[in-house]
Amino acid sequence: MIAQPLLSALESPALSLAPSGGGGGGSELDLLVVRYQKTDAGRAEIRTRALALPRVARSLLLIMDERQTAAAWVQCLEGSTADDVQRLLGLGLISAWAPVAPVPAADAWLQALDDLGYEQLSQTLTEQAKQQLGLLRGLAFVLDIEKCAQVDELRALAVRLVAQVGQLKGPQAAGALQQRLFRAGLVAVAPE
Repeated sequence: MIAQPLLSALESPALSLAPSGGGGGGSELDLLVVRYQKTDAGRAEIRTRALALPRVARSLLLIMDERQTAAAWVQCLEGSTADDVQRLLGLGLISAWAPVAPVPAADAWLQALDDLGYEQLSQTLTEQAKQQLGLLRGLAFVLDIEKCAQVDELRALAVRLVAQVGQLKGPQAAGALQQRLFRAGLVAVAPE
């Protein structure tokens, strides 16, 4: 059901685009074609239940993320409507998702890593692993760094670090890490 094209999903009678208060217009449709992400307030609400959201709205908050449009999530959750999305948006629990812009060139950050020597790259990866992965994961990653004997092995670990950060913290954090690694490479080759 989720794999249906968006157009057929929006035409489905199971998906109510009209708010329960009546009225019409394109704003409900516009609201549903956007991908949303949880805000810090949304994550806090999941933990604390401070707002006493209706069951359907809370369930929608729990499952909603940037992987699908709001329409797909609403169709996926029986009883949910555009009003629930509007409620979450109005309370600041979700916000429109905007993908992170890539670094200047697709692999520019990897090229910048090539310009770093073994010691600089090892030090940069160690610092970032500790900051980004937390104590235990960071320690395990640092041990992997210490096993590397060549720059190419460290470069492969840099790619793995970015992927792990993306899984743990999301694509924005992974993009920010790529940019930090890119800048580290540029600093290493900049004239002094």
